[in-house]
Amino acid sequence: MSKTSDRKPVADQAEADAWFPSPYSLTQYTAPKTDFDGADYPNAYKGGKWKVLVIGTQERYLKMEDGSFFSTGNHPVEMLLPMLHLDAAGFELDIATLSGDPVKLEMWAFPGEDKAVRAIFDKYRDRLRSPRRLADVWGAGGFGPDTPYLGVFVPGGHGVLNDVPFSAAVGDVLRWAHAHQRFTITLCHGPACLLAADVGKPAGAGYIYDGYELVVFPDALDREANVDIGYLPARMTWYVGEALAKLGVKALNAGITGQNAVFTQIGADDFMSVLRTNTLSVFLAAKHAAPAMMKTSGDKPAGGGSIVGTASVAGLRSNAGSTPYSASKAAVVSLAQTLAYQLAGSGVRVNAVCPGLIETGMTAPVYSAARARGTEGRIGQLNPMRRGGHADEIARVVLFLASDESSYVNGQAWAVDGGLSAGHPVIPSKLA
Repeated sequence: MSKTSDRKPVADQAEADAWFPSPYSLTQYTAPKTDFDGADYPNAYKGGKWKVLVIGTQERYLKMEDGSFFSTGNHPVEMLLPMLHLDAAGFELDIATLSGDPVKLEMWAFPGEDKAVRAIFDKYRDRLRSPRRLADVWGAGGFGPDTPYLGVFVPGGHGVLNDVPFSAAVGDVLRWAHAHQRFTITLCHGPACLLAADVGKPAGAGYIYDGYELVVFPDALDREANVDIGYLPARMTWYVGEALAKLGVKALNAGITGQNAVFTQIGADDFMSVLRTNTLSVFLAAKHAAPAMMKTSGDKPAGGGSIVGTASVAGLRSNAGSTPYSASKAAVVSLAQTLAYQLAGSGVRVNAVCPGLIETGMTAPVYSAARARGTEGRIGQLNPMRRGGHADEIARVVLFLASDESSYVNGQAWAVDGGLSAGHPVIPSKLA
């Protein structure tokens, strides 16, 4: 466990009650180098017409629930690595912010030893500091079918939550891209931009992304773990996945437990919905990640990598979750074992992590109810550690399994449950 002081956010001296992430949280979320291993585009675009519009954030301070500020911006890796690929693929990049003020980057997350990221930052430094005003890019008449933007890229980072989701100008651009079959590229917290498509839409028009499914930064981490480790100074005022769900967008990487009922009362659609979220997501991620990991290049002479699926102690023993949830997590364990053998000789390892009871957004009702009753101290009493777990305790195991430190670990299900699955739960006073 880290020292308590390591988890305290660090004051930003440029603003009152504004905070950078804690030293400990940066050890979990940042690194001096990325895993970028080259951008080889032998058929890069050379036509000279098509460009990509990059919409950054110009506001650094995100107001939190308690009135403090998170000193944020666009995450440099989540902005610059996609830009590197788009640039290498032959597309010119136009950079804009809502006001035309400089793009704010989370420089505390900049991978200083990564030459590729540094090079693309240096190439676009002037455009990042002097971006165009989005309304000027849109123009008086807006975009049309011949506007030369093949795609719109909205980078991640908590800073995007400040302004982009509430912008009518961003909404205009996204609705144009959707209507003219142009690409919308976004990641991590960036999908918050999709909320703008509901701002200033024509009267009677529906939400263009209703029914879409996507991957977005998990609300559960922002609600609990990121506050616990001091990455955020306090809880946020709203959450991306929750806001998108209200408009009909489904977050594929949001864990769900399923209906807590006897299996005879659960419908087939409800059962399969849980498996689609918890199991199919892992299968699809592995299906597309493994071939990429097996590729080689000048900087990577041998293929290899690590895939870690999120299972659960409920996938190892009964009575730790609903029927569909337990089945979905047992399937993730089976996937790890099966895929590990199917990838034999490739250098790609596949394992599963099986958390016990961890305080997250998904388990918040359990913890909230216990606190209301004054029984929080009884949580986790069935495991030998006599407590519930913390999200960072899972993160450290995942970090180990993803790293070369676990190079001989393959096809395994790692229980991180305080010892719960090591035996059969008993009442201590009844032991002989």
